Amino acid sequence: MRRLFTFLSMAVIIVSCGPTQQEYDTLLAQKQELETEVLNLKQVIENYENTPDRLYSEVSELVANKDIESLSALCSKFEKYHPASAECQKAKSEYLRSEERRVGK
Repeated sequence: MRRLFTFLSMAVIIVSCGPTQQEYDTLLAQKQELETEVLNLKQVIENYENTPDRLYSEVSELVANKDIESLSALCSKFEKYHPASAECQKAKSEYLRSEERRVGK
């Protein structure tokens, strides 16, 4: 009888030690939110790691392919992450020239 009482007491203690289902669901939702935030921050870090010269290396290819939309997106990245760089100014110039050629046709 004593063993049964000890066993039941231990079982109750073990079961009551864990979080409730509501706490578990809340923690799971927080975990998913944090994972999403980590992915977003990794993308921001990756954009800052793209040095201006690395980004600018794509400009000539985009101009040659007449891909104005991608060139515009690249200029936006320059504006956001490296606005004071010389490459930013060069990329803007290339974009404006490409736009003038497109409109001039």
